[in-house]
Amino acid sequence: GPQVLAMQNATTLRATGLPITGDVTFSTSGIVNGITGATYNSSQYGLNSAPTGYTYLANPYACPIVFDSIYNNSSNIKAFYYYIDPTIGSTGAYVSYNATSHVSSNGANYGKYIQAGQGFLIGNTSSSPVVVLKEAYKATGANIRTSVFGASTPNSMIVLSLLKSGGSTSQKMDGAVVVFGRQFTNGLGDEDNTKFSNASDNLSITESGHNLSIDGRLPATTSDVLGICLGQLSGTKYQLSLDASTYNGNGLTPYLVDAFTKKTTALNIGINAIDFTVDSTISTSFQNRFSLVFKPTTLSVNSIVLNVTAIEIGANINWNIVGENSVSKYEVEKSNDGKSFIKIGEEEAKNTTTASYVAIDKVEILTTTYYRIKAVSIDGSITYSNVVILTTNHLALITIYPNPLVGRKLTIDFNKVVAGKYVLSITNVLGQKVTERTIIHKGGNGTHFINIEGTIVKGVYNIIISSLESKQTIHQIKLSVQ
Repeated sequence: GPQVLAMQNATTLRATGLPITGDVTFSTSGIVNGITGATYNSSQYGLNSAPTGYTYLANPYACPIVFDSIYNNSSNIKAFYYYIDPTIGSTGAYVSYNATSHVSSNGANYGKYIQAGQGFLIGNTSSSPVVVLKEAYKATGANIRTSVFGASTPNSMIVLSLLKSGGSTSQKMDGAVVVFGRQFTNGLGDEDNTKFSNASDNLSITESGHNLSIDGRLPATTSDVLGICLGQLSGTKYQLSLDASTYNGNGLTPYLVDAFTKKTTALNIGINAIDFTVDSTISTSFQNRFSLVFKPTTLSVNSIVLNVTAIEIGANINWNIVGENSVSKYEVEKSNDGKSFIKIGEEEAKNTTTASYVAIDKVEILTTTYYRIKAVSIDGSITYSNVVILTTNHLALITIYPNPLVGRKLTIDFNKVVAGKYVLSITNVLGQKVTERTIIHKGGNGTHFINIEGTIVKGVYNIIISSLESKQTIHQIKLSVQ
């Protein structure tokens, strides 16, 4: 009968027998369990011996395992693997995870944790691959199973998604990601994943003549041009979604170039949705149509330093401006996920050398909430402030002063903060850590003093205070050093 690529009904899988424990080693000669010593027939269970072959494996444990640990302790295998996500499109799509760049091709790092019984496809780098699974690679924690492949994301990346429109709804068909880091290269490397084509509707990034689902690159420059490849399109109306929520270009703004319509669009922080139509009789309507380029950011202000503090109900929002230049207005934006922001207020610009603005969010903080300021210039160009995070403990107030800082001594006032150990980190605009200190707080109100010991010069720095145990950020501000 016809091949069925997507499940149409809910399916329950049940396992019987004793759970597998101890080390499990896969090689071309079979599978060996370290506790039982059992070896399984190589012709049926051994790894593919082709130098560039692939093998489907399954997590044998009744517990998630970390692929990063598997890759670091195995031999002659590629730094990435694939799995099929049946929720994408109507036939499913291949998603990949890379243990060097630590991202998935859908941008969510779904592959760090391989779930119990999950199948995954690995590739060889020689004819003698060995995959080693150990008890030590098992992952424990409260959140690793609720979001099937959940993990944190890198600091700078752009996530691309291809959606096909159908009536009033759109369906995600495929995805790819560009991740930037000084440890990567602009040629093919371990941080890159080659594209596995789906049955239809493919999206990838072109690099050195190869199509990639993950492209690890050096930080962007003005000479970079990243080709976006579309293939096997099955419809006519599509949307290209580009999530630049975690992109940090150090002064360069990404632009999407549409060679078919001759239109260039600057990508804002957050999700950018570009609708487009494909005509199968016109190849330029899809082939080599889109690309990403990077241009210097035109700033309508020299500096926006945002501070947000929780009040009894809501939040007090204050931002200080240096060097206003033909600014029309400031919009206060709010988000519950740090990606999709909505406007909650607006202030007319004063257009003075320095200025301060205040707004109040009168909605009670019931979940982790993100704030930012959007500066809109007279010519329509946009500048964003830093993003400040308020946690669900909306009664907790943290004040850091003096700001601007003169000297090396910071005072941190904790008000209604639960007892625990907290980490204060200070980084410069390049993301380099200047200092990190542990604060032991006995609960309630308290004042703590920090002497900055690292190299610190005049400029703007980022201060983050997070829980040592949960790693959750509880306060974040920009610090101006005079």
